[in-house]
Amino acid sequence: MKHYLGSREISVEFSEKEQERAKTRPLLSRDTSNAKLAKTFDLHGQDWSTWILYLAPAEVAVDGVNLCPASTDKCRKDCLFWQGRARMFKEVNEARIRKTKLLLTDPIAFYGKLHREIQAAIKTAKRKGKRVAFRLDGTSDIGLGVYFARVYPDAQFYDYTKTARAMAFARGSLPSNYHVTFSRSDTNSGIAARVLRAGGNVALVVDSNVKVDFNNPRLLDGDKHDARFLDGRSPEGLIVVLKAKGSLKGQGTDAGFCLNQSGFESFLASTENISKVS
Repeated sequence: MKHYLGSREISVEFSEKEQERAKTRPLLSRDTSNAKLAKTFDLHGQDWSTWILYLAPAEVAVDGVNLCPASTDKCRKDCLFWQGRARMFKEVNEARIRKTKLLLTDPIAFYGKLHREIQAAIKTAKRKGKRVAFRLDGTSDIGLGVYFARVYPDAQFYDYTKTARAMAFARGSLPSNYHVTFSRSDTNSGIAARVLRAGGNVALVVDSNVKVDFNNPRLLDGDKHDARFLDGRSPEGLIVVLKAKGSLKGQGTDAGFCLNQSGFESFLASTENISKVS
């Protein structure tokens, strides 16, 4: 089946049966659908209801259509897409691929459905006396949250990104109800330092045995919950530390996607120097 992405023709294998399933199954997942969101619910469930959209990252769904334009080989290999329940049940990622193909082949249907689900979640949260938050780039990096944050100013939207969106956020150029945390990778430590210097927050992955002093006011334990919009801000930026899980355990190196002890300490030292210079 051929479709057009802008002016470019793309070929998408998407049967009528798959299309129907994509159109009738929910796009958004609840805050109890994975361990990180469940922690958010446990810590902040009295105040917040959170929802997440999982699409297929990079070019997993369709060759030549990259939903993670700043991704690296390493982060694609160890992406959240391949972790958790997706490692045990193939149906998990099959559903994410269907959602992505619906976005690419019938964006009107996709956006209409997403609008309806967001509206329903907002309405339910209000009825229960809660605030509501949406993470629309759960396993993608295309900035859906920026658009929807403008449409629904009373809801909170948040993401991780490896794109320039992080600098736009740090400089106050994005909607006030949209929060984004920059994701450090094996190729963008310099950009991560600039984001911190601009007052943005940066998330990084360290090996499971790395010792982290969370008494350091610059460091946040990113494994406590997923609600990054509650992390706060600092003129020198904050560093959200995530411990390696699944296939990433034991893969820490001095400068890779997952850092070992010396790599973590080197990154901290380099960013402290940059902050002082600026």
